[in-house]
Amino acid sequence: MVIQSFSCSFRTAQRRIKRLNAYTSYNCSGSYYTLPGIPKFDKNGLWTFKNARFSKYGNLKSTVIHLVNDSAFGFPYQELCGLLGIAPNSLRTHFKKIPEIRHDKDGRRSVLFSNDKVLYQKQKEYS
Repeated sequence: MVIQSFSCSFRTAQRRIKRLNAYTSYNCSGSYYTLPGIPKFDKNGLWTFKNARFSKYGNLKSTVIHLVNDSAFGFPYQELCGLLGIAPNSLRTHFKKIPEIRHDKDGRRSVLFSNDKVLYQKQKEYS
């Protein structure tokens, strides 16, 4: 266990790991860490090791903001949840609380768009 390796309290171990610029998992309550250079991030900046998921953009909120803003035509909610490996029902309310993200309907499906006016217009134009 990491804490035993550091011979310190859990909180002190967290501070030491942070100084190493380690990535924290965005799932599993952020209880997994990996050092820079270990993850092989995919084109979306995501990496999975066993059941722990990591993002080069940081926590889940930052990752969602980046992925939506980087999308040319918005991000369908179901697709985003699938990509992130997150159950759609567990995060629907969480995504609504991100002010940088705008929710719209495209027919029957929910699509996430940037809340930036210029980027939103471009995304809507292409969708």
